[in-house]
This record gives sequence, structure tokens and C-alpha cells, in this order.
Amino acid sequence: MSEIGDKMETVCGHCGEYRECTWGQDPYMLEIYPEDKDDEDQAPQWWCEDCFSNRAADV
Repeated sequence: MSEIGDKMETVCGHCGEYRECTWGQDPYMLEIYPEDKDDEDQAPQWWCEDCFSNRAADV
């Protein structure tokens, strides 16, 4: 993950697509926490808006 000015560029933790979001606006990338927050091997991931929307629809 890298920051460039007020933008952040990263890879979606679900689909693997390269994405960009802008700080201070509706973020394009949303932080997803794993089911087991106590598991040290599972770090929070950034998911793109499409994957996050699909995940919410599946729940």
C-alpha cells in the first residue's frame, strides 16, 4: 500500500485488482476485518467497493 498526496493505491484483498481511493471522500477501498480478530495471522484487508458490496449482499 502506498500513499501519494491525498490518494492511496493498493490491491484489493479479495479480487486482487489494483485500486485507488482518495482520502477525505467516500473511500473506494473499505477495510474488512477477519471473522477471528484474535488470530494474529489474519490481518485486516482492504477490499474494493465491488467486492465489499457483493460480500454484504451474501451475508
